[in-house]
Amino acid sequence: MGRSVHQGRAGRVQHQWVDQYTRAVLVEFNVLNPNSKLFNQVIIAFEYTNDGGTLWKVSVEVVQLYRYAGSAGVVALLSEILCAIFVLVITVWEIIRVCRMRLRGSFPDQAEKNNRGAG
Repeated sequence: MGRSVHQGRAGRVQHQWVDQYTRAVLVEFNVLNPNSKLFNQVIIAFEYTNDGGTLWKVSVEVVQLYRYAGSAGVVALLSEILCAIFVLVITVWEIIRVCRMRLRGSFPDQAEKNNRGAG
């Protein structure tokens, strides 16, 4: 890869993509594989050192394009929906409970709470 990197740099200089002030070049591209429904993000970073060398780093990330694909995805979707419904029901139930307590005057005054805690 080292030889092709230097040949590529000569081409970039010739086409004025880089000059003597360029410190780094990032090459980013995405690839979609429709058969596996995977989305690949590739980032290649070239850093030019002061002595004329080139350091490079490659980063490849694979992301599932469709989160709920297959039977495991359906189970995950259903469990997330049930969890959201549970949280919503409990939240509404607690709000109703607090409103009823407030209407009945079941909440003690803050001064009473402080006096009971100090005594």
